Amino acid sequence: TVGAVNVIPDHITMESYVRGATLDAIKAANRKVNRALAGAAAAMGARVTITDRPGYSPVCNDNNMYDLTRRVMTAIAGEENVELSSHWDTGCTDMGDISCVFPAIHPSGSGAVGRGHGDDYRIADKESALTLAAKFLCGMCAGLLSDEAKEAKHILENKHTPYASIKEYLAVMDEITADIDGVVYNENGAQLNF
Repeated sequence: TVGAVNVIPDHITMESYVRGATLDAIKAANRKVNRALAGAAAAMGARVTITDRPGYSPVCNDNNMYDLTRRVMTAIAGEENVELSSHWDTGCTDMGDISCVFPAIHPSGSGAVGRGHGDDYRIADKESALTLAAKFLCGMCAGLLSDEAKEAKHILENKHTPYASIKEYLAVMDEITADIDGVVYNENGAQLNF
């Protein structure tokens, strides 16, 4: 850490991340960020080592799981207490990775107040946040497994995941993983290593 103005350090470490609606969009944006870092380093005659590691994948909610969730929550809480939203947002969780290969959904419930991940976040309504959530999980299990798992079989047979298998998904994660010297210097000058 540099504690004075106009001091140019010998070494800087920076951490950032790229989010997007698809892994292809994330890879494309990440490439642009890496090129910008390498270009800035080359412009100053500096070196840059780029270490890319995949983070959470975007959540891909399964439409059939979404429909089951709506039916279960309506039965438990009443239609007037169920708010449906299928919009995509920039939040991230490991459910995104799961949804890349398995039919999944990432529902949320009420009962908490404060900023998400903030120091003021707390459970204000235990009935809604805890009891209703437990009822929902039991309802989903019953919905999936009743009638010889008819609903679960239907969801699995009609899944639309971004990747057909775990192996295919992991191959994409391997493509994202990289350790790169962003600039290569030779007798002709600096060359971006992308």
